[in-house]
Amino acid sequence: MTANPVPITEEGLRVLEGLAIHEARASLWAFRRFMHPAETDGWFYRVISDELQAFYESFSRGEKPKLAITTPPQHGKSSAVVDMIAWALGKNPDHKVIFASFSGRLGERANLAIQRLLHSPRYQRVFPETRISAFGSAASESGIAICNREMVEMAGRSGYFRNTTVRGSVTGEALDLAIIDDPVKSREEANSKIMREAVFEWFRNDFSTRFSESAAMLCVMTRWHVADLVGKMREQIEDGLRIINFPAVAELDDEHRKTGDALFPEFKSAAFLATQRAVLGTSNFEALYQGNPQPTGGNIIKGAWFPRYKELPSVMRYRIMVVDTAITAKEHSDYTVAQVWGVADGKAYLIDQWRAKVEAQDIKPRLLDFWAKHNALSTDINGHLRAMEIEEAASGHQLVQELKRRGGIPVKGIKRSKSKYDRYCDCAGYMEAGSVVLPEFAPFVADLIAEMEAFTADDGHVNDDQVDCVLSAIESILLTGTSVVSLWENMT
Repeated sequence: MTANPVPITEEGLRVLEGLAIHEARASLWAFRRFMHPAETDGWFYRVISDELQAFYESFSRGEKPKLAITTPPQHGKSSAVVDMIAWALGKNPDHKVIFASFSGRLGERANLAIQRLLHSPRYQRVFPETRISAFGSAASESGIAICNREMVEMAGRSGYFRNTTVRGSVTGEALDLAIIDDPVKSREEANSKIMREAVFEWFRNDFSTRFSESAAMLCVMTRWHVADLVGKMREQIEDGLRIINFPAVAELDDEHRKTGDALFPEFKSAAFLATQRAVLGTSNFEALYQGNPQPTGGNIIKGAWFPRYKELPSVMRYRIMVVDTAITAKEHSDYTVAQVWGVADGKAYLIDQWRAKVEAQDIKPRLLDFWAKHNALSTDINGHLRAMEIEEAASGHQLVQELKRRGGIPVKGIKRSKSKYDRYCDCAGYMEAGSVVLPEFAPFVADLIAEMEAFTADDGHVNDDQVDCVLSAIESILLTGTSVVSLWENMT
C-alpha cells in the first residue's frame, strides 16, 4: 500500500517558487521551464538553451561573439530566441536589441511574444525591474516608453527591442544584440544569386554598421543554399564566427541520439522525416533538414535514379507530348526537343524523342510529323495522346498560336515563372524515387543522361533542352500542376 504524500504547505510552496525564480534568473533553461511549464521537455530544448546562454555570457564578457545556429524548420528555434531576448532584457534592461527576419509578420510575432512575456506575472516575479508600458504607448513629455508592433522600450531604462525586416531600414538605431531569424522566405529566393547578394549587402553595409563596439550577433536559420547568409558569413567574417548545426536526422552517434534518430521526435518523427526525404529528394532534404546544402555544380541529377524498361507496360493510361523550342538553329543554340511520355502504374515512361537544331520556320512541320507518328498508334494499348504541351518561351509562343489556329491538335501553351533549378527542386523527389522511367535501348538515352548529369543550378551547363522536357513531363504527369515542394513550403 502506497503511503499518501506529505502535503506541501503554503510556506513550502513560497520557498520552492523562490528557488525556481533564483534559478530562472541565472539559467536560460530554467527561465524557459519557469515561463512555459506545460511545454515539451527534451534534450534539444536544453541544449539550444545552453548554447544561447553561452552566447549571452560571452557577450556580457565583452567578447563580441558571432553565432549561427542552423536547424530544420518547425523545431522551435524562433521561440528559443524570443525567450533568450526576454531573459537578456531581464538581466540588463539597457540592452538594445534589433531583430530582423524575412517578413514583417514574423518580426511582429516575435515583438508581441516578447510583450506577452514581459507583461506576465511570472516574468515580473523573475525580473521585477524590467517593465514596459501598455501596448500602444508612445513617447511623450511624461516619459512613457514606446510599446507598439515595431518598438518596445524598457520603461525608465535605455534598452529596447526593435523588429524590422531583412533589407529593411535600421537607420538611426544602435544595437548591442543583433538577431537575424531566417533571412529568406523560400527556396526560390535562396536560389536567386541577386537575392542572396542583396541580403548579404544589407547585412554588411546596413545592419552591421549599427553595431555598438561590444555588440554580439546571432543568426538562426534553416539552410537553403550553400551560398546563403551563413555560407557568406563563413567566407567573409574573419573574427570568429561559430556555427552550430542541428540535423533533423542524426548522422553519427552522440550523447543524445543514435545514428538515424530524429532531432525532436515529438514534433517530427523519424518516419515523417523519411517521408520528407522521399518527397523532397536528397539535395533538398540535406539543405532544409540536415543543414547541409550541396554545391550546385554538375551531378545534381544522377543517372542512376532512372530505371530502364525493355518493354513498355501492356497498357498506358494516356500519353502526352512535351516540347522545348530553341530561338535559332545556330551552332551554340539549344536544340528543339519533343518527347512523348506515357503514364502507367503511377510512373512516367519516356517513349520517344525527337531532337534537332532547326530554323524556327521548320519546327512546326517536324512537330506535326512527330505528332502524327504517335497519334496513329492504337489508343487501346498505348493510351490516348492527350496534348502537345509547348513552353511559351523563345519561338514557342508563336508556335502555340500557329498550331491553335491550324486546329486538329490539342495544344497547350505552358508559361514558366520559375527557374529550371527551382523546377528541378520540385521534381527531384520523383526522379530520385524511380518514378521516371527511360527506354533501355533507345539511341538518345545516353545523350539525355549526360545532359542531365551536367545540369547545374547557375546555368553553367551547355544545353538543358532535354532536361527542360523531362521536368515538363514530371510537372504535367506526376505533379499534376501543383508542386509538392511548394505545398510543403506553404505548410511550413
